Amino acid sequence: MVDLNSVDLPLSGLGLVVEYDPQAFRFAEVSGDQSVLRRSGRDPLLYTSQDEGEVFIAVSQVGTATAAEGLLAQLRFEPLYAEAVGLFRIGAATARTTAGELVQPRALGQVETRWVPQVVSLQPNYPNPFNPSTTIGFQLPEATEVQLSVYDVLGQEIRVLVRGMQMAGAHRVVWDGRDDGGRTVAAGVYFSRLKAGAFVQARKLLLVK
Repeated sequence: MVDLNSVDLPLSGLGLVVEYDPQAFRFAEVSGDQSVLRRSGRDPLLYTSQDEGEVFIAVSQVGTATAAEGLLAQLRFEPLYAEAVGLFRIGAATARTTAGELVQPRALGQVETRWVPQVVSLQPNYPNPFNPSTTIGFQLPEATEVQLSVYDVLGQEIRVLVRGMQMAGAHRVVWDGRDDGGRTVAAGVYFSRLKAGAFVQARKLLLVK
């Protein structure tokens, strides 16, 4: 979600272009539900159009009202892949005051954002079966203390892949089929186990030779 805000510039309307990376995100929708331009239950007038990597947004009060500052509209983008990171930049903007004057905002913002999962999860490893290595993914909705380990069928921990505080987002770790001592383990069934706060989940891995 990208918020469009007016700070120290009360206005009654705004038109702007938001630039983004179309290889990482796609534009989904724009909302004025929480806009300061919403008055007496009347939604602000919203208009959008888009081109490759650009979205044009126009938002305006309906009827006569005093100028306001704060949240104007919210744009929702969806990631094209789990680790998507993108830079969102306002390329051009024109604001309208309640007196009808058109002004060019001097400070145009940009923000780097990444997709944040909604729940903790341990992803299936790939490839599976594997030889000699496999990738294990997990997702965190917020920064938390994490331990990701590999166990054998007897429940013995043979390799700790991740231990410590991890940031929110999607993570990937490669297990090379070795134990904590650097020795190659035998072919067979193993389990990846993720502990993140109170969350615990395990998945089966199959190492073949």
